[in-house]
Amino acid sequence: MWLLITGVPGTGKTTFGDYLASAHGFEHLDFEHGPTLTRFFGRGETGLRAELDALRERGDVVITWGFDPDGQLSAVLFLRDCGFSWIWFDGDRAAARREFLRRDTVHETALAVQLEKIDRHIDLSALRPRLINTFDSEAKFRSLAEISSELLADDDDEPPSGDPR
Repeated sequence: MWLLITGVPGTGKTTFGDYLASAHGFEHLDFEHGPTLTRFFGRGETGLRAELDALRERGDVVITWGFDPDGQLSAVLFLRDCGFSWIWFDGDRAAARREFLRRDTVHETALAVQLEKIDRHIDLSALRPRLINTFDSEAKFRSLAEISSELLADDDDEPPSGDPR
């Protein structure tokens, strides 16, 4: 199974990727980690195709990516076309904002810019990723096991059908 998890900052994308790796044996690739992103996209289309071919041999993979919609939406769509199930994490924006700002390395301005880019470039109804609300009715994170059950229950565990060639 190949999953590509993107979405609103502060919704738990990386945390959930780590959970899938530890609890379900997925290989977790964090595309917010510069060297990982460069490994896939830094050598052009030929390098990307080689990396995707190598992934086919390794089993279940989850990529988490708080991508920049201004310039990287086409890469997300390419990965979806290659067989990744595109998942969009969203939910209570105030709760996500609190989580995002809790990090020591970020600023409120960065969050505002990212949300504005998402709202300007991501038409979820047209692009149709699978939507997952990571917060409960009290604006607290849902359990990772609950999100995992929701996400993995509908998947048929078939290998990726897309071919990057």
